[in-house]
Amino acid sequence: MGFRTGRRSSTDWLLNIARSQAPEGCFVVGSVGPTGEVLDDPLRDEPLTEDQAYDAFAEQITALAEGGVDAVDIETMIDVNEATIAVRAAKENTDLVVISTMFFDKGPRGFFTMMGTRPAEAVSRLHEAGADIVGANCGNGIDVMLELARELRAATDGYLLIHSNAGHSVADWGRDRVSGDAGVHGGAVQGDGARCGREYHRRVLRDDAGAYKGAGGGG
Repeated sequence: MGFRTGRRSSTDWLLNIARSQAPEGCFVVGSVGPTGEVLDDPLRDEPLTEDQAYDAFAEQITALAEGGVDAVDIETMIDVNEATIAVRAAKENTDLVVISTMFFDKGPRGFFTMMGTRPAEAVSRLHEAGADIVGANCGNGIDVMLELARELRAATDGYLLIHSNAGHSVADWGRDRVSGDAGVHGGAVQGDGARCGREYHRRVLRDDAGAYKGAGGGG
């Protein structure tokens, strides 16, 4: 959830909608994405500085806190430096639970962010900045995310959150489709969320996770 129109008024409006639609007992989490700029970019005459980024994150996150969110999710981050700035802004200006999830790609040498950070390093940096929950989101389907989740789990004993996509779209006579494989394995992840195209897949994952716990697996 963001804001610009009328400063905090649109944030309050969005939060009221979210709160009114949330089932009883569910949390409302404010989403904070990246700035869209490279910090201290040497190719720009007036690049975004770390102080400017901190102030921007603090303003948005403070508005979300005052609007009544239960937690803030700093997500889809590709630069761990920017992510840690946002985490610090949240911890130093609010009492919210702070989640931070990074966007990782898998290449021949394993998982990296676009800026070249490995999962274990990202986890360490985010926890050091004060993140209560860490994880990954976006860009990959559940099969790749499960592999990534195992690598993230090896780097932390804390809470781990994974938001996968439904999968990569595949052209099929002019139509797009996504994989129907949405299995849950191992119980290493405490939270799963829905990203791009995942309304149906999210329900399947929830049912699978419930069945797994009912059979005595997971925490």
